[in-house]
Amino acid sequence: MKVKFSTLVLILIGIWVAGSLTFAALYLARRGPSGAEAIVAAPRILTNQPPTFFGNLKAPPDVALSGPLAVDAATDGRVYVADSGNSQIKVFDRDGNYSASFGRRGSGQGELEYPSGLRVKDGRVYVADFKNNRVAVFSTEGQFILNLTQGRGKEPLAPLAIDVDDEGAVYIADRSHRVIVLDRQGRFVRAFGKGGAEDGQLAYPNGILLTRDRVYVSDSGNGRVQVFDRSGQFLSKLEGFVNPRGLAADSRGRLYVVDTLTHSVTVFSREGTRLFSFGTRGTEGGQFNFPNGIAIDGADHIFVTDRENNRVCVWRY
Repeated sequence: MKVKFSTLVLILIGIWVAGSLTFAALYLARRGPSGAEAIVAAPRILTNQPPTFFGNLKAPPDVALSGPLAVDAATDGRVYVADSGNSQIKVFDRDGNYSASFGRRGSGQGELEYPSGLRVKDGRVYVADFKNNRVAVFSTEGQFILNLTQGRGKEPLAPLAIDVDDEGAVYIADRSHRVIVLDRQGRFVRAFGKGGAEDGQLAYPNGILLTRDRVYVSDSGNGRVQVFDRSGQFLSKLEGFVNPRGLAADSRGRLYVVDTLTHSVTVFSREGTRLFSFGTRGTEGGQFNFPNGIAIDGADHIFVTDRENNRVCVWRY
């Protein structure tokens, strides 16, 4: 059967157009979104290789971050940042774009003074309100709920970092070289650790992470991460850091440790084997300048507060 020349040309053009569109779609999917770097993507398979730098959370100049110390990701994809230099909490949508702020500088209800830690849990945002000696609790929409202020006896809190368990108990890495545990209403439950360099002792703990059966504490002044059970009994330690701070775990149970003075993040297996590190000092994409906090969302996107670069970096596998 003969095919007219004009028909053949049209068929070839159609094949070329279809192929070009397919190539463009695949290219864009591989390259990732442009503009406001969208952070939502299909979950990737975790490997024992370092993740890839993806971009930074985006905020307009009039609400730019200043010395952010902590970050956490909510289950709905929103990302909350302790904008410490501005004494606010800033919220970014699931595409990585700025959407809202709450809190302001001060000591009244709903006000903050140098927030140093942050955790989003069960519809609440818990903020280590460091210079006000308390943990401030807000709704995820920024409505003030209450302040937690009670340490042991009459001792004030000095929270550096916090985490929250499934019952609402708040674990506080405190400047008193201890971990202080309060219940959901803010009543003192227990404390563990004391100043020192022996196993189970702490020096300025600047990070804390709860897993199913463990409490990881960045023992910053001693250059190590200590591991406790939920009752506060010492289990083990990871050493070789200069000044470890933020802690997070991914879906495989691997531990991520921010070492602020080496400007890097080191990743360990659940068994404590060092796997790899990522990040170097600098101002370019994928570099850090005194990083502090870290969080990992349900799709294993990694958020790191890059304090002196005034940004939050996003990494992914």
